[in-house]
Amino acid sequence: MTGIASLLLSKNPTLTADQVKRMLLQSARDIDEPGRDQFSGHGLVDARAALKADPEFYISAEILGLEIASEGGKPALKVFGTVQSNNLDERWLEIGAGDKPTSWRKVTPATSDTVDRDLLGTIPAAEFQGDPVWMIKVRVQHKNGTQREHRYRLQLG
Repeated sequence: MTGIASLLLSKNPTLTADQVKRMLLQSARDIDEPGRDQFSGHGLVDARAALKADPEFYISAEILGLEIASEGGKPALKVFGTVQSNNLDERWLEIGAGDKPTSWRKVTPATSDTVDRDLLGTIPAAEFQGDPVWMIKVRVQHKNGTQREHRYRLQLG
């Protein structure tokens, strides 16, 4: 990765450290679970894509944790995380049953606000029926159409 960073700086010596980092991370090829994950991070560094990357472009999605709560007197699940973008279009939460869902259901309305280590949304507990394992996904869309997601595994019981 340092070699590619050096290549970026040789092409454009005015780049800041943050811009180089963004160019490397945002242009990485996803190689495992969709989105950033614990085993492959952002994915595989792609030198060709990094050289073409916009130093100002960024979009990220991350679920940091869950909290059981009460919403209108009924049990609910609060989802906390971070959503960042230089030009956010919208973000929302989806859930799917099992470890590898074949279908997803949108459980929060789309919104266009960024979030930094705070509440992403609240999901009524009644949404989690019929399976002991659920995947919660935050989807983020940039105004240019690029999407990112991050998944969080929820084990019930």
